[in-house]
Amino acid sequence: GENIDACVIGVRDQQDEGFGQKHMVVMSEKKAEELGASEIFDVTERGDVVECYVKTVTHFGIFVKLGAIDALIHKSQVWLPEMEEQGEDIMIDESKLSSNFKLGDRLQAVVIKADREKGQISLSMKALVPNRSKLSLSEIAQEMKNITTQNQAWAIPEMITLCSTLDEMDAIEEIIPGPCIKSGAVAPDFQVLLSSAELEGGYEVFARKGFQVQEARVKTQLGRQELKALLQEVSSKAA
Repeated sequence: GENIDACVIGVRDQQDEGFGQKHMVVMSEKKAEELGASEIFDVTERGDVVECYVKTVTHFGIFVKLGAIDALIHKSQVWLPEMEEQGEDIMIDESKLSSNFKLGDRLQAVVIKADREKGQISLSMKALVPNRSKLSLSEIAQEMKNITTQNQAWAIPEMITLCSTLDEMDAIEEIIPGPCIKSGAVAPDFQVLLSSAELEGGYEVFARKGFQVQEARVKTQLGRQELKALLQEVSSKAA
């Protein structure tokens, strides 16, 4: 009963006793992921400002989810509030990163490298502030505060309605918005899908309409099937 992304990679003819020839459709979840990654590279260029959210913190940086891509913000490209007082050359280790960034945190960053052949995208938080060499640390810090406190609205109107409805329900603890990206595949109608990936204390949800894909994390004590039924009910009213 789970929804997964997959694509057709072949059709095979087989003989079935009593039914004659039948067709077997071969599908691949991995191929769908590859196609999703390809779409990201189609619409992403060096210098683009993108929205992403934290997936994993390591000793060398932060892996963030950017659509179907796990992009990297190297620790040298991370901005921390304490840099306003201590400077940008402070020692950054996994402990410091973990104390500032948590799973699901929504971030903005600039694409500084996109390597389609290797399937890698590198991002920078520091590059969000242009002409930083001409600014003082306090001016840079203020610019970063302005960027990180901007009201980031949902890009899909139906998602606003869906999230407002869910937010009023006792069973839903919190809704954490994720990035909105362009997709190479079009969804004529508003769709909401529950990801097969389990997150701590919640679930990952994807909304699609037109060429846009909107992600969110829903914190709830509901089971997967209960949340799935609730999403189907609420999304049908929001569409």
